[in-house]
Amino acid sequence: MYRLLSPAKINTFLNVIGKNKDGYHTIDSHLQLVSLFDEFLIKEAKNTIIECNKNITQDQNIIFKTMSWFEKRYKKKHKFQIKLTKNIPIGSGLGGGSSNAATMLNFLCHYNGLSNKHLDYKELAFEIGADVPFFVNSRSCYVGGIGEIILKEQSRNSNFLLVVPNFEISTKKVFQSNLIKIESKRREELNSLFTPLIENSDKFSKFYNDLISLEPIFKDKLKLSGSGGSVFIENPTKNEVAFLEKEKAQKFRVFLVEGLKYYHFKEDWGVAKW
Repeated sequence: MYRLLSPAKINTFLNVIGKNKDGYHTIDSHLQLVSLFDEFLIKEAKNTIIECNKNITQDQNIIFKTMSWFEKRYKKKHKFQIKLTKNIPIGSGLGGGSSNAATMLNFLCHYNGLSNKHLDYKELAFEIGADVPFFVNSRSCYVGGIGEIILKEQSRNSNFLLVVPNFEISTKKVFQSNLIKIESKRREELNSLFTPLIENSDKFSKFYNDLISLEPIFKDKLKLSGSGGSVFIENPTKNEVAFLEKEKAQKFRVFLVEGLKYYHFKEDWGVAKW
């Protein structure tokens, strides 16, 4: 029996710096691990079954896709019963799906006595998900390419107040926008996907503008994370935390999390009750 935790991330900034012929955008970004986790329970079984507290079909479940890729790549066969508890909101820009895939990859490497250092980050990014290499590496850092190029380690010793809307955003649709501006130099205060998201998603535009109307100072403090609808405040005041906790009701969800320098999945492997 294994218990594994799967962390979320935020993009403290995300600059789109180019577009490849294959349609993928290249980015310059900083990804910060944070202390919000999904939880896996895994045990050997006669057939592979994945149970989840959220309504995710097998076709949508990135864990099946990851296992299939690994088994084909390394000529292995596995049968596990897996319980996945999703605490990271789906479609929120917090990397839950990619983190789940990376957790499964790291586990399968451990289970088969393989080093995850042999995993091809470019292959993972294009075949499973662009953020998967970052989570496999499990360190806060800068990234390049479409996400497969791991650059300098850098972590912010900060608290982050995440504000997550009660709807999902399609990463693919955001990146298909013709409003994305290509940046010629690094701008760490900017997420290039903010304007396309505001212009193309009425739900997100209303969510963001409603937050600004609650407290005008939020316009200078709220930043977009990734390509989803989540926004965050770095090192919020106690009053800001209390205010948004009070206002959330059914409008949005609030998480106060810590930035993590690194996360070793193996440290949380061990016996757990099913």
